[in-house]
Amino acid sequence: MQTPESLRTVFTARRAIQRILAEKDDRIFVMVGPCSIHDPEAAVEYARRLKPLAEELNKDILIVMRAYLEKPVSPPLTEMDSDGSVPQSDGRV
Repeated sequence: MQTPESLRTVFTARRAIQRILAEKDDRIFVMVGPCSIHDPEAAVEYARRLKPLAEELNKDILIVMRAYLEKPVSPPLTEMDSDGSVPQSDGRV
């Protein structure tokens, strides 16, 4: 659910990311989080645990949580052979 506070958070983070990518902010940008979360309560818990670390490191590192809710699980894009090479003949990238 969007709230004025959540919209402000998204806007502020996007603006900070743009500044970092434009090299106007010398912090490191780190995007973290699972690919998908199927339990909204788990997403909130993850964010609650991440927030103190993000605040502690904010002077040097911008940590942004990224996760999709209700996203279907994607199959792996590639599988390696036992020697570490990627097979090309099976049509997968």
